[in-house]
Amino acid sequence: MFFLLRSALWLGLVFSAMDWPRDGGIASDIQAISAPAVAQGRAAMAEKIRKTCLESMADCIEGAARLNRLATDLADQKTTAVASLRAAPGGIDALLAQDHELSRREQAADLQSLQPAPAAPPLPVARPKSLGR
Repeated sequence: MFFLLRSALWLGLVFSAMDWPRDGGIASDIQAISAPAVAQGRAAMAEKIRKTCLESMADCIEGAARLNRLATDLADQKTTAVASLRAAPGGIDALLAQDHELSRREQAADLQSLQPAPAAPPLPVARPKSLGR
């Protein structure tokens, strides 16, 4: 039974977080149907957590520690993945360096291809008419 509650909660959270088109159709029907299930799942999960924490503080603390370890492990995996992508021979840093070098070459070619603009003819200077003549 607890599996069904967790499934409903997580599926409801995913459906409520998705970017649904606003033009109606089946997507808006699914969102309208899933909204009460999400609210009910959240309430049931909060009640289950509250009940577990009130009945057994040790289980509550252990569950919080597990969640903390899971979040830390996920953050470490993400950091490791990013670091390995950066350090790989064809990784992000190498691609960025290549892109930077190409953009510098393109800028240099653009500067070399520029021709100086022809000099504009001098503008005529308006001379004031004398009032006495």
